[in-house]
Amino acid sequence: MRQQLSSKFSPFRFSLTETGRGLGYPAQSADDNLVTFHGKQTNERLRKFVHETRTNTNVKNSNNVRGKTLSNSAKLSISQKNWKSQRDHKTGLFSSLGLLSSRNATGWTRLSCNKSAKFRLAKLPTSVGNLSLYVYDSMRDDMSLTSWLLRGELPEKKEIEKFLEISKHLPLIDVGSNLGTVTLQAAMQKRQVVALEPVHSNAQRLCRSALDFDLDSYVHVILNAASAREGEVTLAADYFREMARFSVQGMPGKPPGYHPVTSYAILLDRLLEVVPFRTAALKIDVEAHEGYVLAGAERLFQEMDIPLVWLEWEHVIRLPRYGAEFILMFMHKHGMEAHDVISKEKLQEDNWKAWPATVLWKRKDNL
Repeated sequence: MRQQLSSKFSPFRFSLTETGRGLGYPAQSADDNLVTFHGKQTNERLRKFVHETRTNTNVKNSNNVRGKTLSNSAKLSISQKNWKSQRDHKTGLFSSLGLLSSRNATGWTRLSCNKSAKFRLAKLPTSVGNLSLYVYDSMRDDMSLTSWLLRGELPEKKEIEKFLEISKHLPLIDVGSNLGTVTLQAAMQKRQVVALEPVHSNAQRLCRSALDFDLDSYVHVILNAASAREGEVTLAADYFREMARFSVQGMPGKPPGYHPVTSYAILLDRLLEVVPFRTAALKIDVEAHEGYVLAGAERLFQEMDIPLVWLEWEHVIRLPRYGAEFILMFMHKHGMEAHDVISKEKLQEDNWKAWPATVLWKRKDNL
């Protein structure tokens, strides 16, 4: 559910400090490897920046996002024929990539879904049935999500129930899936789910939960972070005893971080190379990195029908880059309006700083 990006990673890095006054839009600096912040810019300047960001990625050909014509430096390890067979496969989402996979600069790799004695089983009732999933061995190891689940409690329970109800007719893309509380409940509704999780120990628990509790025909787990650009990233937990929840290192108000791990960040557009569906609901809960995820999802929104987006809002309102104003503009461009998840009432955009912690975006033609 949480992913963290270091401000000093290779082959690119971000400047996460504000160099202008107030909130505004991001602009490319003179150093191609740095993105700085220069205060408020015009809409045209932002559109130009987003265009430059997209064209600087590994996606060099407009046709390659469907896995048909990749550049030489980013060829898929699966053929067009295999990609078609994955779409038609009836016992799993990705027949060639199995239950767990990951992508790097050269293509997709199938990974093993292993079980460990350190996986502890948690069970709790939900609106869609009794949920069983693997958590960390002790609350002392993970005082965030594991401690909730072992007490029989579910964070954001009402919001999750409402979102699952509203989106129940759609496949789901779960970005920042963590241990799989949303992914597994959606699978229990017999929905196709693609879950992105950047932390290996979380992804292993999620894929084993799907496998051991007969949900593997609905779920595929991708071991990657999602961001505005692709490359190796460093992640860390906010606090010492948090093994499940990770967030962005160096972001305003965040501590230095613990338990550093590495992951490969991909554009969300990369999902178009392998996903077997072309319409989906989207959930993004990545602890202040939501705007970065959307910046790498332009083609996904253009080529896939996405009428509903769950997005964690509480942390983006203070960000100078890829924060609230960027997200507002991105959503407007794609015809989305903000609503309260529970009441379903439309939110007043001139009061976005007072919006609830989680926002449901609905496409205007789907209201």
